[in-house]
Amino acid sequence: RLIVLLAVQLPLFRRAVKGLVVFTEDLENVGKGLYMNAVPEGWANVGFLSLKPLMAWYKDLNDRVAFFNEWFQIGHPVAFWLSGLF
Repeated sequence: RLIVLLAVQLPLFRRAVKGLVVFTEDLENVGKGLYMNAVPEGWANVGFLSLKPLMAWYKDLNDRVAFFNEWFQIGHPVAFWLSGLF
């Protein structure tokens, strides 16, 4: 759900900044988060728990996606640390 939300809101935010669409409250929160380097509330609600600033949170998200893509392509390991996924 988080990746889909990002894929929808980021292009929509770009168009709202250009004045092509109306700013909604959610898009305004995205803008505030980008400006203040904080994870927007809407993203934090559907994403993983973290106290990191936005840039570190986004890097962590990319690392998690790459990790799961590797599992998908290569196959998951025989054993893994379950609590490390959260």
